[in-house]
Amino acid sequence: METTISSLLKIIQKDKAVGPYPASLYTAMLTCWQEQGCRESFRVSRSILMPLSGIRSFATYHKCLGVLVQKGYIGYMPSHNNRLASKVILPGNNLLQTSKSKGGER
Repeated sequence: METTISSLLKIIQKDKAVGPYPASLYTAMLTCWQEQGCRESFRVSRSILMPLSGIRSFATYHKCLGVLVQKGYIGYMPSHNNRLASKVILPGNNLLQTSKSKGGER
């Protein structure tokens, strides 16, 4: 599990198109993923992710979320219910395989 998290972090750190704020949000999501048992999908809320990532602005949070979705680091299904957190899918195995095929991981 630690190897998977480390590998995923290395992949996003090498991506020059992803800045420090989206990377920080991704790290916060990996923390939530680990706390929820490393399942393929897990629930997150902005109120938890913003403090974990150090993001203070709603606009910045949503922009970073959009970057992570656009780049394929996460799948995101928003919940429009205040009592139910949004769902995130980590396509981690796909990212790891893609990175290995490009020579990123050895």
